[in-house]
Amino acid sequence: MNGVMLIGWWKKWCCWGKDYKILFFFRQMVQIIPNITTNNVKEAQNQLFILQKIVKWIHIDVIDKRFSDTSTLTLEELKGIKIPKKLVSIIHFSVGNPEKQIDLAYEIGAKIIISQIEAVIDQKEFVDKVLEKKMKIGLSLDAGTGMETIKAPLLPKLDMVLVMTIKTGWTGRSFIKARLLEVKKLKKLKEKNDYKYKIAVDGGINEDTIKDCVAAGAQVLFMHSAIWKHKDIKTAINKLEALAKKV
Repeated sequence: MNGVMLIGWWKKWCCWGKDYKILFFFRQMVQIIPNITTNNVKEAQNQLFILQKIVKWIHIDVIDKRFSDTSTLTLEELKGIKIPKKLVSIIHFSVGNPEKQIDLAYEIGAKIIISQIEAVIDQKEFVDKVLEKKMKIGLSLDAGTGMETIKAPLLPKLDMVLVMTIKTGWTGRSFIKARLLEVKKLKKLKEKNDYKYKIAVDGGINEDTIKDCVAAGAQVLFMHSAIWKHKDIKTAINKLEALAKKV
């Protein structure tokens, strides 16, 4: 095998490896995925360095001042950091005009794009544009936004529906238990119509609230403070996973 063939084989193997991770992701019952929510480049680099040794998937918040008084790192800044190839990225847009961010998210290597539905002008156009890039697509419902906001014809296309269990914005806010009603409704709708979307939750999820989320039907739990407040990140994630499995 010559050098050119070997390089070609290696690239295909690496690509297949990430595709396998995506396939495995959508077959798992419940997953805990760490959030990176920061406006500090060094903090992001440190968190990415830690996580690449522990997990396969990460959830990166991209927030502007439409949704929070404090903005996170932009996609341009994230591109400069270079996300480790071992990690598979979910990019969550809480920004105005998210459709303008799709191409750059693709360049960064995102495998799943989620956007706050409140910022999406044309849901069909947004969903189709993400799918055209061969990325997975999700829509997120802010506190106060019901699942009925999602255009019905798009439900079969969605890979994920995220229910925010806090008001969208910076980390550290209190869990809104009433939001689990939307999780239950999404689960019922999914089972009735055999939809493929994963049900995710984000915000205020910790040792005290994780079981309620899973019991309601959440399959993906994005978590920040409950993970990063610990010195031993791996042990923290393992303990949270064990709690989720008890439901």
